[in-house]
Amino acid sequence: KPNNTTCLMEANKLVGLALLSMLLAAGFTMNILACSLWTKNFWLLLSLLAYIVAPLPSIVVALVSQDDSFDRAPKDRQSFSAFFTGALITSGFALPIILLHVEKIVWGSLILAVCGGMLVYITIMAYLYFFHRKDDNDHW
Repeated sequence: KPNNTTCLMEANKLVGLALLSMLLAAGFTMNILACSLWTKNFWLLLSLLAYIVAPLPSIVVALVSQDDSFDRAPKDRQSFSAFFTGALITSGFALPIILLHVEKIVWGSLILAVCGGMLVYITIMAYLYFFHRKDDNDHW
């Protein structure tokens, strides 16, 4: 029979997951609205792809790396994944700015795309932080 604290922790995780899913849906909605409201230009969806793919290098390195303290390769892999994650995030922010510069989108689309992208990326990072920690004793 589970005790009250276990049930409370599980309920908190479900509430956190529901909140994160709402934030993710809001970010996707903002990006879709940025594409369709003013200019009917769907090139901005590529920035959304960059935000979705951004955590993948870190996830792959975490799955592949070993905890061998005498090997330098895991640190090199972490640096390599951090570089690619940063490059993907930068491209996600830079693409709307470049599209504004070449006059494919307007300022409203830029603001919605950047805010929506920030929501998507923050949601993904919050999910990875709260639900994929090595120390599972911490809770919301």
